[in-house]
Amino acid sequence: MSDAPPPQWVILAAVPRVAPTEDFPSGEHVSGPASFVAPPSLSYVTMSRWVCRDDATVDNYPCVVAVDPSGVFLLFASQGRAEGPLIVDRPDLYLSMQRDFHQSYFLCNPYIGLAGILPDPDRPILHLGNLGLMADPRRAGHYAIAELQPIGGSDHATLIRYSTAKGRWAEKELAYSTRYPEYWGSNGVASHDGCLWWVDLSFGLLACDPCARSPELRCVPLPDGCALPPAATEARLDLEKLRCVKPSAGKLRYVQIDRDAPSTVVSMWTLVDNAVWELDHRVPFAEIWDDHSYKDTGLEEATPVLALLHPRNPDVVYFWLTSRIFAVDLRARKVLECEPFHMDFPLMPVFHSSRFVHAWELPATPTLPRRHSSSSSTIRSASATSTGIKLHVRDQLASLNLIMRASVTTHYGLSMSLRPILARTTTTAVYRFWRGLETCVNQPRITELVPEEGHQSNTSNKKRGNA
Repeated sequence: MSDAPPPQWVILAAVPRVAPTEDFPSGEHVSGPASFVAPPSLSYVTMSRWVCRDDATVDNYPCVVAVDPSGVFLLFASQGRAEGPLIVDRPDLYLSMQRDFHQSYFLCNPYIGLAGILPDPDRPILHLGNLGLMADPRRAGHYAIAELQPIGGSDHATLIRYSTAKGRWAEKELAYSTRYPEYWGSNGVASHDGCLWWVDLSFGLLACDPCARSPELRCVPLPDGCALPPAATEARLDLEKLRCVKPSAGKLRYVQIDRDAPSTVVSMWTLVDNAVWELDHRVPFAEIWDDHSYKDTGLEEATPVLALLHPRNPDVVYFWLTSRIFAVDLRARKVLECEPFHMDFPLMPVFHSSRFVHAWELPATPTLPRRHSSSSSTIRSASATSTGIKLHVRDQLASLNLIMRASVTTHYGLSMSLRPILARTTTTAVYRFWRGLETCVNQPRITELVPEEGHQSNTSNKKRGNA
């Protein structure tokens, strides 16, 4: 066994691995930290088949949408093919589309194995590239999940947001002074400085605090000369291979590979005071190729694909070329490390881009569910006899997404707004949770943390049905 300390950060594959549910300890549905490896090697989280029900295909695959330094991440996973077409009709967004799969979102903590399913919002989530995750700066241990739905060519957008503290979705119409393009790029969301930053790599950024009572949307254009004209359709196709906006060392950075210059150039800007871009680096790749550190890798002198930024050292950028990943110190014009690279999905390097990996800073002390005082009225405990008893819980639980599969081991999808804690069972238990009703067979012990008075969650995610 290696005595190496755990990595401070990892390059996390956005598409997780999936394993049979019975391979996980009772009640757990996500794992990963024990197998995390230091960069530039790729790390994975593994989800149970109970969460990721469908096999990955080109047009439907599970995806880690966003990560948080507390050790929590947001996962998208489809829940089976719909019996009939699922129509999303949004005339206000000039949008009408059909979905073939039921869609679900999970807030996951791999350090304790929890995968909590979020209730469906009344207004459907439209694009993973506009969905972000942020720790709530006002409520320790809670999170906000938010999607911004820009209305093309207008000066306003709709924010849909979920708070684990409140256990419900809310909608808010936001306006600002700058008109953005007819088509929003949906190139990801960054969490930085108490705000979520929605990225269009052809235009700029929109930012707000989704946890604020009255969020205010502001716009930060890309650095001068970096915005693309609306007609540049072809140039937009490979933007996530050539551009990215990511946090590093406490500031937002914008990196761009310019292939139209006389010599291919990589540039980096830093957002100062969350308002103004300052140029940090402008490096011709020829200067990197000429260094012995690059020649020693055996790589050809070709334009690479942008992968990610080092989250702690803003001078270091990672690139892909064919089946290799390598890190370059832009200040020194040197290659720091280079390794063979294999991604489970997508397999072909031609499809690799910055949206398929996350630079995830890991917590020194992972976030665990908070335990409240046992005297608190919000705690409900039960101990069932071998004959089994029926427990009636508060009406609020009727709308919570507590669904368990009936099998010889415990399987569940719990709303993370509950911060649930399951006690170890002394014997094998069979649970069935459905709309506020617990039926316990055998001898389990379970403790549930119920939301505070006045907090109610949305209607449960009915589509999972009998798992």
